[in-house]
Amino acid sequence: MIAAMDALLKDWAQEYHPPRQQEEEPRGQNMIARLMESKGVLIRGSPGGKVLTDRGYDIELIVTRQLSEALRFIVLEHYTNHDSLEEQKIAACRISRATYYRRLHEAHLAIAQLLLERAA
Repeated sequence: MIAAMDALLKDWAQEYHPPRQQEEEPRGQNMIARLMESKGVLIRGSPGGKVLTDRGYDIELIVTRQLSEALRFIVLEHYTNHDSLEEQKIAACRISRATYYRRLHEAHLAIAQLLLERAA
């Protein structure tokens, strides 16, 4: 795995695919109620307070539209499945641990390359 890509993908997952909390309020919660709770400050990362970043948006497009099906599945399983343990994620992919991490590394390389192409 590439550490810098791992950090980028963790941030992307938090921004675009946040973990659901059991006591989470519906997405349609009143904006005024949220503003009153936070004393007028819209908190980044809260529902309705999401600020789309260019890099996060680029990663979302790359993962959902440009990665192969196998790599997309690994990335989504690894970064957006917040409830499972590592062993459960590997089992869900139905591949060996070595293959799981090899494909995750391939996904990191592919995403890095596509990000560079988008920046150029």
